[in-house]
Amino acid sequence: GSYSAHKDEQNMTVVAYIRNAKVTCSRAKITGEGPFRAGLKTEDGWIYAEGLTDYTVDDEGRLLLAGYLPGGKLAISLQISKKPFAV
Repeated sequence: GSYSAHKDEQNMTVVAYIRNAKVTCSRAKITGEGPFRAGLKTEDGWIYAEGLTDYTVDDEGRLLLAGYLPGGKLAISLQISKKPFAV
């Protein structure tokens, strides 16, 4: 998911949100030195997240990636797990 609210007219507001979608990927890649980018190659194209600043693997083995704005607000997240996340 990605969240943004811009008051600066030069910035475009862009939001994408998908939850618990079943995805089969043939390749995964994380690049950059910070902020970094992550991508999952699927049969139909790429799922791509840019502006990521933090990541962790939790106790359940889920990969949690997030991008925060300088003020600490969440701007983007990508959460990957073999099982659906709780609703």
